Amino acid sequence: MPSVDEATVLADQLLVNGRVYTMDTGWPWASDLAIAGERILAVGESLGNLLAPGGRVIDLNGRCVIPGLIDSHIHFASYATGLHELDVSRASSLGDLQALVGQRVAAAKPGEWLVGRGWDQERWPDRAFPSAADLDAVAPEHPTVLTAKSGHALVTNSRALELAGLTVDTPDPPGGRIGRDAQGRPNGLLFEGSAMRLVQDLAPQPEPEEVADLVRQAFPRAWQVGLTTIHDMGGGAAFDAYQRLRSLGLLGIRVVKYLPIEMLDEALAPLQGAGFDHWLRVAGIKVFADGALGARTAAMLAPYDDEPENTGVLTIEEEALRDVAARALAAGLPLAVHAIGDRANHMVLDVLEDVGSLGEGRLPHRIEH
Repeated sequence: MPSVDEATVLADQLLVNGRVYTMDTGWPWASDLAIAGERILAVGESLGNLLAPGGRVIDLNGRCVIPGLIDSHIHFASYATGLHELDVSRASSLGDLQALVGQRVAAAKPGEWLVGRGWDQERWPDRAFPSAADLDAVAPEHPTVLTAKSGHALVTNSRALELAGLTVDTPDPPGGRIGRDAQGRPNGLLFEGSAMRLVQDLAPQPEPEEVADLVRQAFPRAWQVGLTTIHDMGGGAAFDAYQRLRSLGLLGIRVVKYLPIEMLDEALAPLQGAGFDHWLRVAGIKVFADGALGARTAAMLAPYDDEPENTGVLTIEEEALRDVAARALAAGLPLAVHAIGDRANHMVLDVLEDVGSLGEGRLPHRIEH
């Protein structure tokens, strides 16, 4: 951190009368902070002599100042778009969920898709998953897709199942599972991305320009909680949005991007002409090895207590993960592997031990969650 005598330019902003956390154990607190453009010029006491004529003085009145926070795992574009979808996170029961959907139906156009997210059956009294029949009771004509809080399951109604062509004869897609009733018919629950996309892809999707604008609108929410940098684990739409905003000078938060496995070939290119800098850079490849505990899809060594036939889902096979890891490493990119269940973690650790790392001083592999 620069000291007063190292300053060679004057500050355009001066924060005074605060408690500035310096990150220096020998001198942890200061009262003033001088800023020149995008840089911290100096931290210390009584720094008024560093302020340029006409510069701004902000009296903190004893408030605390800390360095910007870094969120090490976030899906910010999904968060941004979700702010404009039906929020069912406050539903504390199935009845609450139905009421929220019913309210949205009352305001919707005939046949309009209803898209929402945030339900968590673990918070409900009986902890039972919702079903298509539950949504049919309040939304019989509007195709409805509600993603769980975990992001690893969704519930949809019969109208959406019909549009997707899902029947008793539809097989589970690789790495995913279709929830079924006692007769084997789809019950409205879809687990993991490959199954969820069977319905999600039918719903209207925002255009790339719209996604970028929604992300831009969400930046103040990050700033309000102190976030200045994120490690983003979202997909290609998120990456496109960050690139668009950066090119316009509107990227309001620093982004360390982990590209999805579907973009591995593009990452190996290696993204010629992307022009990355401290605002946006590609740091590695994101891979899913299993699901989530709330959705009962985290890959476990032993069955779930309340589902004795279920040990979760491996969303990638060991040899496929080994191939991805080897290719990414050859390009100098580490992996960030989503692995929650013990079975999934055993597999990931075995693979990463075998393929090795990038060497001393380079970014290590990560196991997320």
